[in-house]
Amino acid sequence: MACFAPDMSEGYFTLVMQGVEEQLLREHYFYFTASHYWKPELMREYPRVLMERAVDGFLLLNTPAEVRSPLPIVLSPRITMHQA
Repeated sequence: MACFAPDMSEGYFTLVMQGVEEQLLREHYFYFTASHYWKPELMREYPRVLMERAVDGFLLLNTPAEVRSPLPIVLSPRITMHQA
């Protein structure tokens, strides 16, 4: 499993990843995390590199759905009070 986020120190990322990590460990999955810092070149490069390492899918946390992949992709947008 590959998890992408703009920044790993972001509060939303840490909150979501706590639950994700617990579930992945229960299911005996290994996972990668990567910060793209809103850099388009990293958002294009990381999925390719991680697919070469045989990940089973992608979790995009507060990340645009621009990943092109034949693998499953789960989106988790950050919802603010103004959006809700």
